Amino acid sequence: MRVVLIIVAAIVVFVGTIAAALALTGNLNAGTIKQLAGMEEKKAPSPAAEPEDVGPLSTKIKEEQERLREWEKRLNEREGRLDQREQDLEQMLVEVTKMSEEVKVALGQVDEQHTAALQLTAKTMEKMDPQQAAIDLAGMKPEDAAKIAPLISDRLRGAIFDEMDPKPRADLLQALQAKKL
Repeated sequence: MRVVLIIVAAIVVFVGTIAAALALTGNLNAGTIKQLAGMEEKKAPSPAAEPEDVGPLSTKIKEEQERLREWEKRLNEREGRLDQREQDLEQMLVEVTKMSEEVKVALGQVDEQHTAALQLTAKTMEKMDPQQAAIDLAGMKPEDAAKIAPLISDRLRGAIFDEMDPKPRADLLQALQAKKL
């Protein structure tokens, strides 16, 4: 019997608490009681109906909502500009990549032409008198001479080196060693 009494008291306290909360908020009426009892379904307010103006707080909320809409509009505009700039950057990247490939091809052609010129110079020196070839090789920059000397046959290169003065020969040999490193 005590248990039943405790359960009934708990239910009464719960219902009393809900009723007190509804009374304090001004929502204690017959419609609310029917909704709580499950006799009447709650009707959703129509979306077209504007809430009535309840004072400065409502005005402030509307102002903030308008400010947020403006902010969102500006944000969307900025996002649009950022998207456009991103597309522009991607297009520029494609163009730079294309130019880079063209430069590589051009450099390859220049290297081929340079190599052909070095081979032609080496063949010309092979046909020259070793003494004259030594004078011409010694007159070049050591780096340039170091590119040509390996293209001359070993036997003729030795004869040309024998004809060179010691200082230019040492510079050329040093440049050859640096090239191999």
